Amino acid sequence: EEKEIQSFPVETDALGEIYQKFAAPATGQYRLAASLAFAGGDATEGAAILNIHGPGRADPKDWHFGPLELIADKPTHTPGETLKLRVNSDKENAHVWLFLHVTGSVGREARRIQLDGKSLEVEVPLDLRDMPNMFIEGVSVHGAKVHTAVRQVLLPPVSKLIEVTLEPAKDRVKPRETSMLKVTLRDAEGKPVKGLAVLSVYDKALEAITGGSNVGQIHENFWGWKNNYQPGGDRDSVPRAAGNLTKPRVLGMAALSWFSDAESTYGEADGFAGGSGRKLRSPMAFSAVPASAPEGRMAAEDKSDLQPEPSGNPNPILVRKDFADLLKWSGAIQTDAEGRAEIPLEYPDNLTTWKARVWVLGKGTQVGEGSAEIITSKDLLVRLQAPRFLIERDESVFSAVVQNDHDSPKTVKVSLELDGDTLAAIDGAAKTVEIAAKSEARVDWRVKALREGEAKFRMRADSGNDGDAVERTLPVKVHGMLRQDAWSRVVTPDQDSAKISLEVPAERRPDQSKLSVRFSPTIAGAVVDAIPYLADYPYGCTEQTLNRFVPAVIAQKMLRDLKINLGEVKAKRNNLNPQELGDSTERASQWRQWQRNPVFDEVEIEKMVGKGVEKLTAMQNADGGWGWFSGYGEISYPHTTAVVLHGLLVAKENGAEIPAAILDSGIKWLASHERKQAAALQLYVERQALRL
Repeated sequence: EEKEIQSFPVETDALGEIYQKFAAPATGQYRLAASLAFAGGDATEGAAILNIHGPGRADPKDWHFGPLELIADKPTHTPGETLKLRVNSDKENAHVWLFLHVTGSVGREARRIQLDGKSLEVEVPLDLRDMPNMFIEGVSVHGAKVHTAVRQVLLPPVSKLIEVTLEPAKDRVKPRETSMLKVTLRDAEGKPVKGLAVLSVYDKALEAITGGSNVGQIHENFWGWKNNYQPGGDRDSVPRAAGNLTKPRVLGMAALSWFSDAESTYGEADGFAGGSGRKLRSPMAFSAVPASAPEGRMAAEDKSDLQPEPSGNPNPILVRKDFADLLKWSGAIQTDAEGRAEIPLEYPDNLTTWKARVWVLGKGTQVGEGSAEIITSKDLLVRLQAPRFLIERDESVFSAVVQNDHDSPKTVKVSLELDGDTLAAIDGAAKTVEIAAKSEARVDWRVKALREGEAKFRMRADSGNDGDAVERTLPVKVHGMLRQDAWSRVVTPDQDSAKISLEVPAERRPDQSKLSVRFSPTIAGAVVDAIPYLADYPYGCTEQTLNRFVPAVIAQKMLRDLKINLGEVKAKRNNLNPQELGDSTERASQWRQWQRNPVFDEVEIEKMVGKGVEKLTAMQNADGGWGWFSGYGEISYPHTTAVVLHGLLVAKENGAEIPAAILDSGIKWLASHERKQAAALQLYVERQALRL
């Protein structure tokens, strides 16, 4: 029976939480209940059990627990601490087996304890072997039942994490400016870490394109794993045999009757037949390479961009053309004894946000990473907008978007400059625009592509005391296409020539113009040349089995009808295939494939037909049809059956010997399938007619 000890009027804060102190008057078990209502609505109640242990033993009958409970003193621990484990049971003075430091199904220690009444506090020392987690399993037997409880103990690998701090000398820089990036490494105790780190500085816009970084957190790769718990399968406390004890690579004796316990015998060939094993796997294999890889951004340097204006402006405008997506990469950033390193950075012409990231792998697989962002910007900037390419005769609009980030308005002269004769401006005059503070303006020019090549152009914005310019190279492609025409003629026995009329384009390119003439005394060479590839095809479904021999039979019949001496063709050494051109020596070497062509060997053709028919007969299903493959569970398909029958009939027409039984059974299956489909269609039509 419960007795109220204290009550408190409470009210939730802005986060919907309540903080209330409670002083337990004595050792015992308390229920903390809360009843909350919102805006005069119905109250909702929740409760929790508080177990207060201290001096003086309360009556065990006043405590209420489950059959077996394991409670840790706090959610997480660190190596070197002592875990205070509270073991509770509804059985007074129960005996409990504790299996400590369990990972998988194996523990390092076992203790038998007896509860003091219904509860007992057990101290468990923790060490590095328990990271990142381990399990404690309790087993107690009372009431003719085996009771078990498992508690996971978390030891986050805080000592394995390195704090990486990146401090740019300046958060905002100008294009082509040189600055420093300071890297500091500290371990979990705040001590400096001396070692090697990896640095990457890249355009943050890449993350917007890819949907975020494709590199996960380094500590997740090394320390994001946990030990698993594999409980035993015992249903009771009756012991079972572990199985046969055999020598390595000796087969154990199997069960000899229907009444043998199948669960107690296993087919292991090594060691004990039975039990369970556990294999540890490293979450990530790694190697440290103390070598510095090439570093630095990969962009051209050209200091000639700082040019005075034609008007004599003493403040030269930087022409931005050195753009890069990678500013710096280094695989060997060495920190000193204070855990610090300074890296010089020279920024390209991008106006963007650069993201610097550093990863470190220290001794004992200590890992860490850090990042920082640096912005490259200008107060007056121009953004160039133009197509990615043009075609000869194209007309396009080039645009300059000038942005004024000054606190005052600016009068800006915006101009377009074209180099070479690839592009021409239709209305390319410079324009002057008034741009308010923190605003932008757009200027357009019409441009025409005159000829093929690389067009270099610049857009320049000049306000007198500030300015910007951007240069870009634009490919102009030819107004045309690669064209190929083909003709074929036959010179009959009563002719000695044939005529082909060609139309040569007036604007063709001589260096890309080519005339090829292919001649062969017979087109049969191109037909039979494919036969060896079909005969040697390595796979064996129904269709491929059929096409191994049927084309060879057809080709042989064709050559006979043309009255071509097969023996003479086989003995020749010239490649007469009109599809193959090239050096005569190389063409002769290619002719080797004719020597293994079955078309020229009647005995070989008969062997291929016999093997093919034999295999197709074996692949034929009991109902007379064919599927894709043979074997148990294969069903007949109308398309596959029709293809096989058509091929066999064609082979028979061309002189191959095909057994009549295999054809008759296949035709009967197709006829039966046709009747079934026609009946199903008729039934469907009749049902549709009844619905109308």
